Amino acid sequence: MTRSVPLRYPREVRSARPGGLAAGLAALASLTVALAGAAGQAARAAEPAATVTAPGPVPMGPAGIVRIVASRGVVTVRTWDRPSVQIGNGAGLDVRRSVATIQESQSLVPILAGRVEGPHGSIDLPEDTFAVSNLSEGAHDVVTIRADDASSTVDVPQNAALVTVVMESGLAILRNYHGTGAFVARVRTGSIRLIDVTGEGFVQVLRGPIVARRSSFARLRVRSGTGSVTFERCHAKQIEVSSVEGSIVYDDGSFEPGLARFESQHGDVAIGVNGASRLSGRASGGRVYTLFDRAVQIDNKDAQATATAVTAGGGPVVNASSGSGNVYLYDGALRTRAHLPPEWSATQATLRRALQRRRAENAGVAAPPPPASRAAAGAVPPAAHAGPPHHAEREGHVRNAPRRAPPPRYRRDSPRAGSSRARSSVQPSVAA
Repeated sequence: MTRSVPLRYPREVRSARPGGLAAGLAALASLTVALAGAAGQAARAAEPAATVTAPGPVPMGPAGIVRIVASRGVVTVRTWDRPSVQIGNGAGLDVRRSVATIQESQSLVPILAGRVEGPHGSIDLPEDTFAVSNLSEGAHDVVTIRADDASSTVDVPQNAALVTVVMESGLAILRNYHGTGAFVARVRTGSIRLIDVTGEGFVQVLRGPIVARRSSFARLRVRSGTGSVTFERCHAKQIEVSSVEGSIVYDDGSFEPGLARFESQHGDVAIGVNGASRLSGRASGGRVYTLFDRAVQIDNKDAQATATAVTAGGGPVVNASSGSGNVYLYDGALRTRAHLPPEWSATQATLRRALQRRRAENAGVAAPPPPASRAAAGAVPPAAHAGPPHHAEREGHVRNAPRRAPPPRYRRDSPRAGSSRARSSVQPSVAA
């Protein structure tokens, strides 16, 4: 019988209360700006909001605030170098412009509590806050965009101090987003994608996956209820990722010295690095597995549930933990390996299914349903594929690719009870 590990938060968290994003939408709709000062005082509006009726870009001064609130749909947010907010396909949107006065130089964005049902019962994500360090005191332009059903692309100034996206259901995408301020994206049921993003932000999805590709984060906080969280070729200085039911993968990534913590209560956690690091894995109810092409220093403290791997002489400390799932530590990209030992088969199968799902979404067809078993549902999600859509690979098959020589050796650091410590060759391949 496994036991759940409670999620930890780096700063004090207020008591959780029932309610979800619906309550958050109502609260945000009644506020001009959903900000709280460091002293607990809310930012106030200096003048009433004015409806924007004329088409075209909405002017915005430096360090402005952009708020996007949608019940459902698809919203894409990008940055550009112009002092205005431009909305593509703005039909059915309510756009308002106002001015808010911030009373504290160090402000906190309140993150409301959320509740969703999961395989192991009710999931409660408690209230939280996210610090926005560059939101200075004084007047700031605010552009608020609301919609019942949105299908829009919003270009925001690169120097915006804060950009928030709140959705009841649907898909929120930050693409080619290189802002000097902070972003906050929250979706109750749906998905969030971060593609070619730099900066700092907070991301949360209660029911659905979170995907980040080719991005560099100075500071990132991610919370997930039931869905997987996947990073591919990302770089992070300060990152904290937590999930209750979903698995977490950080594939072919790198780190700077700072906070790096990944934890899931019931899912697997996989960390693949392409540079110097000191990886620490702990699986309270599962096992820790390692797979490295390059020579590494591995320390098994209890030969089953805890392991430390030092790559390239050591570097930033990265912590990965799971309550009832497994932890996988490796180098490079897991998707490039054509053959894996049996212990990694569930992870490999999940990678294929998620790749099919992503290609199906790109092609505009229905995605394959998630597996029913916990072994598949809790396994590591895939690193997203960066190329154009191809025909989906069939279950149980992998694309042929050139092999590298000589083959690396696989070290199984966490053997199953009663088994012998043995090494098996693993022949990786280069992804097509």
